[in-house]
Amino acid sequence: MNKWMAWAKELGTEEGYEIIARENHAEFILRKDIMIVGFEKASGKLVIGTGLHRMDWETGFFEIGYWVRTPDSGKGYASESTNALIRYAFNALGAKKVGICHVDGNDASARVIEKLGFTKTGYLADDGVMNDGTRVGRHWYARYDTNNLPELKATW
Repeated sequence: MNKWMAWAKELGTEEGYEIIARENHAEFILRKDIMIVGFEKASGKLVIGTGLHRMDWETGFFEIGYWVRTPDSGKGYASESTNALIRYAFNALGAKKVGICHVDGNDASARVIEKLGFTKTGYLADDGVMNDGTRVGRHWYARYDTNNLPELKATW
């Protein structure tokens, strides 16, 4: 996570986590953002942060973002939670378009996006910043409905 997300370096302290929780609660109350965290059932450890971001109620656009702790990558958490959020955005919130992106080199996120049937809508060079300050391109994708999504494996 630290490699891909510049803000991740600010995490790690109890105070930092509390600030993030309070900020996300305020964004939820203002209907701007829904942040969700996921815990492994067996151990109770935090494995994923995800949510609907930059929610535009006028146009019906919602953006999905997520991160998975490195030791828990490849276990399907990103695919399953993104699949569920797509369904929630369209079926419960009335979304017209759900967007998602990944930066150059993040092949794992590219696979999640491809598996879930997003359509590529654009590429912006130097649109992302890595944790080390390196600028990278960002690939943008969208979905306009829930058609042909894989079956959900988890119950919600």
